[in-house]
Amino acid sequence: MDDNSIRIFDCLVGLELETVKRFLMERWVGSTLYHALTVNELKILELYPGDYSLSGPKIERFKAALEAGAALPPINVYNLSGIHSTRDGNHRVRAWIEFYLSRNQEIPPIPAEIVTPTLRELPRSMRRQLEVIANYFGNGTEGFLRMRVSRETSNESFEQIRDGERKRITDAAR
Repeated sequence: MDDNSIRIFDCLVGLELETVKRFLMERWVGSTLYHALTVNELKILELYPGDYSLSGPKIERFKAALEAGAALPPINVYNLSGIHSTRDGNHRVRAWIEFYLSRNQEIPPIPAEIVTPTLRELPRSMRRQLEVIANYFGNGTEGFLRMRVSRETSNESFEQIRDGERKRITDAAR
């Protein structure tokens, strides 16, 4: 830890745990400074995909974890003017949906960390890319089920498929 980190933590000593958590959650997610963060549960209907395609093997691993009774880590969602675009967790959302559909159960809200990024943290070009994805797939269960699922096991093959989907979807938006 560097001197600045130690000074920040020295300032937090003596504060109630909830105050410290709120401070850290409002200020830091990973190593990126965000405008705000709330931990919540989101209805699947409120979510939009944030990627072009998914890895089948990865979805299967998350479904197996759910079947074993494990809790999945919260997904990370960008709040972009009221639109909740999945930043990290598209595979978990798809596994969540498939898990509950396979049991003929209502799909419950999914644990989510919601961040409202500033323009510096999420440039306009990236916002535009997320808008294109949201408009193409739509929201909710149907949006995530429309995403192409690759059965490829190698990252290189999966990246080639994702790049192809990115081009196809971007071209369709023009």
